[in-house]
Amino acid sequence: MPNVRVFRGTDARLFLTTYRDGPWQEAAQTDPILEEYNYHSGVTEVGRLHRVSISVTNTVKPYYANGNRLASLLRPGLIGVEGLVERAYINGALLRLLMGNYANAGTGDVPYQQYQPAFYMRVFLDRPAGDGRNTLFVTGVKLEGWTLNIPDDDFIMEAVAFKAINVKQYEN
Repeated sequence: MPNVRVFRGTDARLFLTTYRDGPWQEAAQTDPILEEYNYHSGVTEVGRLHRVSISVTNTVKPYYANGNRLASLLRPGLIGVEGLVERAYINGALLRLLMGNYANAGTGDVPYQQYQPAFYMRVFLDRPAGDGRNTLFVTGVKLEGWTLNIPDDDFIMEAVAFKAINVKQYEN
């Protein structure tokens, strides 16, 4: 039976949780930032999302035997998980998760930081009728870029690009 439950982008909500499967230093960097913005170390809603883009890539490598022009074997390669999320609420939390201790440092007071904060990202897609939910569970997320969009005649949007270790999808 085909899936007849469809979702709109306005159904998406973003939740952050401290990443416990990586080095403890990454969790130690993440917890104070989440607590500073009242995002407790449990699963905390960060906000409704405007745009969510999560892509998974696999570098497939063909093997060519000597004398053949056609590949005789396709070998799976490295898997990459990356994406982009946008929200219409700006409070500095996502920027702090990108920069860690550097976000609050003065010009001459740059702290040594070997670890960047890492966290879990959960994107819940709820049906307004309440008859279903899809969950994207992204693990080992590290932010790669932060953008602030200030258009003339639209909402101010904050966007972050990220890379992650894995993504899972659950449907109920």
